[in-house]
Amino acid sequence: MIITSAPFRVSFLGGRSDFSDHFVHHGGAVLGTAIRKYTFVQITPCDRKFHGSRFKFAYNKIELPDSIDAIQHPLIREAVRLVAAEVDIEMHTFAEVPSGTGLGSSSSFAVALLQALHAFKYRLAPTREIAEQAIWLEREILNEHGGHQDQIFAAYGGFNLIEFGPGNGFCVNRLPLSAARQAEIEAHCLLLYTNVRRNSFEVPVRQDVTPEQRTRVLSDMAQQARDGAVYLAGDKPIEGFGELLHEGWLLKQRVASVSMPLVDEVYERARELGAIGGKLLGAGQGGFLLLWARPRVQTEILNVFGEEMPTMRLEMNARGSTIVYNG
Repeated sequence: MIITSAPFRVSFLGGRSDFSDHFVHHGGAVLGTAIRKYTFVQITPCDRKFHGSRFKFAYNKIELPDSIDAIQHPLIREAVRLVAAEVDIEMHTFAEVPSGTGLGSSSSFAVALLQALHAFKYRLAPTREIAEQAIWLEREILNEHGGHQDQIFAAYGGFNLIEFGPGNGFCVNRLPLSAARQAEIEAHCLLLYTNVRRNSFEVPVRQDVTPEQRTRVLSDMAQQARDGAVYLAGDKPIEGFGELLHEGWLLKQRVASVSMPLVDEVYERARELGAIGGKLLGAGQGGFLLLWARPRVQTEILNVFGEEMPTMRLEMNARGSTIVYNG
């Protein structure tokens, strides 16, 4: 039996500059952290005597296909085809956070699944290989629109500035944060769940922006991520990072339809109550809303929204994809 885990992530700055149509030509950068919420994948040999098929896959449904082509779940099908096409597999998975909430759930699953399949074949795959395979499966084979940060955070873990391109490469730069600084960051983050779930590849980009304007804005957002990394790694007052988040909120709205009236109203009201900045996590239009606010201000925000919008505590700097059990 193999059990693996891979973390979800929260990105602060630079999102959408990690899309290949931008960073291959202009470079990109994302600042974010893996969080201590995980997807788990368990793989064992599939016994045909009990199931009557080569495979059993249990996620939010149960599949009993007898061939790779008959696997209905696209990611499972292509991952098995890539790594373990010749073996019979039973797989179960569960996650600590629902999908569609802006925390990189599909990539967390992809990374945990790939590592489990490699381990099932008695192979310890390098972290970079796992990340690159997950990117290739989701973005090239399945042609799902999106960036490259989620797979990298799930594979590597940590609190990172990830640089992309120019070209197809990436570089993971771990931020040198003291325990005190990390605690300070966590204390200023409030996660509110909007109760709206969506697929990141279904969120539209704005059509009233020229390619030149989009490139300029995305380059500015990437530079924000670099500036934010320097800011957090230094000793400047932590509240100032919230201003960068607010600038990022305004910038992102210039290139994508990332929000909706309900979320805009919550964000503006939170700012009136004292929140300094924030962002919609993931592609936007739902999922978790991250607010940057002093702890006392968070209490006031929760008094207003706490009953209708569930909260989640942010625990940063999580480990990357891991083989939890092998036996």
